[in-house]
Amino acid sequence: MNTSSRLAIVAATLAATAVAAPPAHAGPPWISIEFPTNPHHSPVRGARFLVRTYHHWQPVETVLAGTAEGLVNGVRRSVNLQVSKGPVAGVYGVTGQIPAEGAWIVVIRAPGLDNATALVTLGADGQVAGAEVPANTTNDGWKVPRQATDAEIESALRNHAAQLASAERRSPLGWALAILGMLAILPAGLRVRR
Repeated sequence: MNTSSRLAIVAATLAATAVAAPPAHAGPPWISIEFPTNPHHSPVRGARFLVRTYHHWQPVETVLAGTAEGLVNGVRRSVNLQVSKGPVAGVYGVTGQIPAEGAWIVVIRAPGLDNATALVTLGADGQVAGAEVPANTTNDGWKVPRQATDAEIESALRNHAAQLASAERRSPLGWALAILGMLAILPAGLRVRR
């Protein structure tokens, strides 16, 4: 076999390998939250929300961990959550018991995706009220998710607790409780004046 025949075989082999090889992942990873979940699909039925993981635009499998971080009567609490693989690549359901009282956010960490983190805010009803993915922007414009710091998680939780308390004070029930409180101290104030 001469040199040109060998080169032709090598070139054909490389071309076949390139066609058969899966596409390389380009761009940064990403993590996103989906709510409401599809109640008709048994693998994710009952999940609070879904997490979707990507590398650039392609769904990818990875390892996820979830905790609920809460403030209950001013005391910090943590609850481990279950993250289960969903029906298709890169989809995970999040389940677990989170107490009804207090303010809660869910922290989803993806160590296999450059420690990408999603912070999911839960409303007073326990449903998803919002989600944030801390990220940095590269010089060429890519948003790259990053790990949330403990200080960012604490700040998000305290801000959420303050917003819930403010909303409660503005609600009709909050006003009724404030009026009852004032009426309860009114007789004592009248006795002092006499």
